[in-house]
Amino acid sequence: MLNDAEILKLFLPELLIEHFEMMKFEEENKILHIYFEEKNTAPKEFSSAMLQSKGFVPEITVDDFPLRGKTVKLHIKRRRWTDVKTGNIIQRNWDLIAKGTRMTTDFAEFLSADTKALPCKIIGEMYGVDGKKFQRQYKQSISDFKNWEQKSHAQDLVLYPENISSQLSIDEVALSDGELYTVLTSKQAKGRKGCLVAIIKGTKSETVIECLFKISRKSRMKVKEITLDMAGSMKLIAKRCFPYAMQVIDRFHVQKLATEALQQIRIKHRWEAIEMEK
Repeated sequence: MLNDAEILKLFLPELLIEHFEMMKFEEENKILHIYFEEKNTAPKEFSSAMLQSKGFVPEITVDDFPLRGKTVKLHIKRRRWTDVKTGNIIQRNWDLIAKGTRMTTDFAEFLSADTKALPCKIIGEMYGVDGKKFQRQYKQSISDFKNWEQKSHAQDLVLYPENISSQLSIDEVALSDGELYTVLTSKQAKGRKGCLVAIIKGTKSETVIECLFKISRKSRMKVKEITLDMAGSMKLIAKRCFPYAMQVIDRFHVQKLATEALQQIRIKHRWEAIEMEK
């Protein structure tokens, strides 16, 4: 006779059942919500340390989990501990856990990040199908990608004007083959769904400005603040496309300049000290 945990392993990731307790489940608007909390068992890699549980990090949710016949959402709380001696905050290393389980490292990566998307590879493993083939099928058929209205120009330009907000960020991003894209995002969405306003191939100011002018002037005039780096091209883009927006330099670049200047001063004084010793 199978116990409850063994039965759940038939439907849910083994990694989840072994390290989390199911706290409750409820059905709302025909969606089944299942809530899990990580067990208060200290990570093996810190077995010699004196740990004290300090609650949980923010909950992550698996949307549209593929459980037959039901729309299911998994709500997962990961535990954190404090090292009593050092005061350091500790979390379980899911990459180490995944090495000894059936569920590969993909689900471990999901637990390590604050993402809400479940990779096609994991879904494929659950149902015994090739994950890559399932991903292709999803793209070509299930997702309606072929009928996407922006498909014809998506390699050069993708626009979501409806995502524009009063606070934006603009930066350049290098993708897998080294090609550069200019990415415009909304701060209002905080990196989640709805944050992408535009992604444009290349970083030339003329090209980017021409593309962003496709967004209505009324929408662009609503932007009050735009965060950017110290490149002249980015400043020109911001000035031309969002003339009413205050330009804010990304603190990373300011910190980098300050650190480099401090390093130069340190080296100068070091050489002076060496000369004095001679």
